[in-house]
Amino acid sequence: MLFAVNLMNLTTNTHIWQALHSSLDGSKNMKMINKVLQTDSMSKERCSICSIEDTKKSDTLNLQEAMCNSNLNPSQETAVWSCITARECRHQESVNLIWGPPGTGKTKTVGCLLFALWKMKCCTLTCAPTNNAVLEVSKRFVSLVTGLLEYDTYGLGDIVC
Repeated sequence: MLFAVNLMNLTTNTHIWQALHSSLDGSKNMKMINKVLQTDSMSKERCSICSIEDTKKSDTLNLQEAMCNSNLNPSQETAVWSCITARECRHQESVNLIWGPPGTGKTKTVGCLLFALWKMKCCTLTCAPTNNAVLEVSKRFVSLVTGLLEYDTYGLGDIVC
């Protein structure tokens, strides 16, 4: 008779569970989970009140200048502004997916998005499928941040990679 046992580390799963259930009012987290899973058929609609143009007009942090300096193509720039608009919207929660075939600039786009969110003082959690992908996004983001800092590395302490 043969017995097989599959051993696994529960630490990662425990951390994920705690992150999803971190607040006493779990309804906000559950709304976001439902949004990601699209359990509501109406959740695919964008907010009709907020628009990218309005976000660009009210840009107090001069993000447009940062976008111009990052050499994004129009599609990438639209993706970043769409995410920023969704983040600024107070009418509904949303989830944006940046996707495309290899070599289309997803990493560059995400790095620029993280930079824009950093300028907005927005705490952001970013995930990637591999350690190499995490390192590449981190490199792009940190290079944008260090290009902006007055004093070499002062301010990098707010970034955890």
